[in-house]
Amino acid sequence: GARVKLLGAARMFHVPGSYSGAKTDAFAWTQTREGLELIVPLAAGAKGSVTYAARSLRVCAADGPDASPVLEGELNEVVVVDDCVWTREDAPRQLCITLRKAVPAVWARLLRADAELTPVLLDGRFGKPLEGAPSAEPAKGPKPKMPQSAVVPHLLSGLKGTTVELTAEQLPPVAVLLIRDCSQLTVRLPPDATVVKVSADSCDGLTLELAGRVTTETLELYKCTSATITAATMLRTVQLDECGTVALTYLSASHFERVVQTNVSALSLHFLDASELELQSGLATLLDLSADPSRPEHTAGLPVAGEQFITRVRPQPAGTGAGGQTAAHGLLTEHVRRLANDFPSTQREAREYAERTRVNLSLLGIGAGGAALEVLTASKELTNEERVRLEKLAADAQAEVAAAAAAAEA
Repeated sequence: GARVKLLGAARMFHVPGSYSGAKTDAFAWTQTREGLELIVPLAAGAKGSVTYAARSLRVCAADGPDASPVLEGELNEVVVVDDCVWTREDAPRQLCITLRKAVPAVWARLLRADAELTPVLLDGRFGKPLEGAPSAEPAKGPKPKMPQSAVVPHLLSGLKGTTVELTAEQLPPVAVLLIRDCSQLTVRLPPDATVVKVSADSCDGLTLELAGRVTTETLELYKCTSATITAATMLRTVQLDECGTVALTYLSASHFERVVQTNVSALSLHFLDASELELQSGLATLLDLSADPSRPEHTAGLPVAGEQFITRVRPQPAGTGAGGQTAAHGLLTEHVRRLANDFPSTQREAREYAERTRVNLSLLGIGAGGAALEVLTASKELTNEERVRLEKLAADAQAEVAAAAAAAEA
């Protein structure tokens, strides 16, 4: 009922990470809060087929009108059809399906008819995200219709000292832009072009001028020694891993949501319409700040190298910030830490979560000897199993509060 739901209402921010789903002989799936990936093996020579709607999915691993689906039914929650894609791979022969969730959340099952599972965090610290939550401020004008067709990697590899302009005519209808092992390369995505995501690996002197639509609003850079990015489009999530010098400029602060960095030597972040949102970061800067317990970058003795930091627009208005200090409007960089249950969060969010959950428990009167718990468990309408589950829910909630409080005070 509503009383029990309130216990789970307070959620901490989830950094990029993959959660378990399920695996059978016919398919396997994993997920993030923003989307899920499904793998379906194919027989030699089979093409298979995928059909989906906002609340349904049908997957066939065989061909022909008599082929029975390996998956068919109502999805656990709604997905964004325009941003769902699938592809057929040859080695191994399989279908790869990516579904974007309309509401970011961890699903306990794929289909409504499935038994509920307990998802386990797989790679919260270093995993690549499947980002792209619905925009708070959607772009003006009609949204381009993305067909239900296989996603096609558009690869730029080994290019040196040149400029590439990716027009809408050159790109496949559903393209993921992959840039690998390039040097002194400039890539331009004009306003009329669309890609699903932009990912660059092992590049030097890379310049990205992004004006076209990036469907997942995500950019990933891995082991790039130097990169300069200009974003004139929604690019809400930037993931930087093992990079050298990265300069990121947004034409509008409304296009930005977060930068997540691990082992980045130097990072600069600029906004042409919001000069107060300026950032100079990277390993050298973070090394000094991480040693100060009053700072949100504090790593509690952990080495900065290998740790993850997230930068967002400061969530609270001008007033009291971390450590009770007065906080000016601007960007906030925080160290991503692990709770006792391996859930990724920050010190501030762990503290806020613990306080919100304490309030919820207090309002419900749930706890050892709590009045509400006694009333609920005494109800004649509850089975013994339901009473046990309710008592366990209360105990787990209290344990979570204690764990979050301990993490916040660490």
